[in-house]
Amino acid sequence: MAAKDLIHFFLYKKITRIGSDHSALLVDSGNNKGVRSSILRFEPSWVSHAGFKSWLISKWPKGHEEYILDHYEIARKLRRSLRGLGANIGREVRQKKQALLLNINRLDKESTLRELTAAEWDVRHKLEAELMEFYQQEEIFWRKRGGETWLLKGDTNTGYFHRLANSRKRKCLIKSLEAGDDIITETE
Repeated sequence: MAAKDLIHFFLYKKITRIGSDHSALLVDSGNNKGVRSSILRFEPSWVSHAGFKSWLISKWPKGHEEYILDHYEIARKLRRSLRGLGANIGREVRQKKQALLLNINRLDKESTLRELTAAEWDVRHKLEAELMEFYQQEEIFWRKRGGETWLLKGDTNTGYFHRLANSRKRKCLIKSLEAGDDIITETE
C-alpha cells in the first residue's frame, strides 16, 4: 500500500501556535489507549490549589484506633481520594486550556474576515498570556518528571546513563579550532 493511500486512515488537526502564523498538524492514528498506573504520584502543585487544605482535612479520617490495619485503611482511602483530586485538577486545567484555545481561534478567524479592534487585540494578548502560564506550568511539571527519571535511571551504571554521558561528550567535543587563517585539528 502506498503512503498516499494511508493518508485516509489518520485524523488530522490543526494546532494553534502562539505568536506565529504557522500551524502544526497533529496526526492521530486512533491507537491511543492509555494505561492507567496504579502508582500514586503526589504533585506539589496540588498544595497550591485553592481549598486543598480544607479538602484534605475533610478527607482525613477521625477517631481511628491504633491498630496497624487502621493505618493501612487510612492510607488506602487517602490514596484513592488524592487520585480523584488529581484527576479533577487535571480536568479543570485541560478545560481552561481548551477554552482559551477556542477563544484565540475564534479571534483568529475573525481577524481573517475583518480588522480586529484594539480592545479585541488586548483580549487576545491576555488570552495568550494566560495560555502561556499554563504551558510554563506544564513545562515545569515535565522538567520535574525528567529529573525523576534521571534520579531513578541515571545514577545507576545503566545503558541509559551511558547514552546520556556519551551524547553529552559528543555534544561538547571540540574537533577543531580556528586561529586566524589556521585551523588546528590535532590534539596536544
